[in-house]
Amino acid sequence: MILDDQLSSGENSFLGPVELTNYLAELHYYQRNRMNPFLNSIVSGGINWNGEPVLLNIDQFGTLLTGNYFTTSMSHYFCNAILREDYDKDPKSVNLDKALVIIKKCFEVMLYRHLLAGNVIKYMVLKTEDGGKTIQFEENKFEVTGKWDYNMWKNMGNENAYLIS
Repeated sequence: MILDDQLSSGENSFLGPVELTNYLAELHYYQRNRMNPFLNSIVSGGINWNGEPVLLNIDQFGTLLTGNYFTTSMSHYFCNAILREDYDKDPKSVNLDKALVIIKKCFEVMLYRHLLAGNVIKYMVLKTEDGGKTIQFEENKFEVTGKWDYNMWKNMGNENAYLIS
């Protein structure tokens, strides 16, 4: 659809992030009505026609939501409470350092819930120059450390002590 738009319109594209996400929401809704839903969630974002950032979410039923943050999969159940508590109502007041603290909290909770997951998190920061045209990105990573030396876990002893004879 994007390629057709670019070929037919040239630089006068009519598809922005909101229009593309609306199209995907219609596809999800159509599949849901056929009793064969897509079993995924989509988070999309971009810059709308007014020059403002927009963040959108589509669930498996075709519901389209806009907001300041979204979570998917298991983080939807565990990280929303952290985000509601730590994330301000005004997203412009959140700087990079505060966002990284919130992300580290969320990934620490998720690390405890998924035993086989790795603890190195890669993230990318998008930057625009003053003209708003050039987008640069900077890729970084951090390590989430878990605390696994609780006394209860240390003193559990032998598994056979818990077996009923």
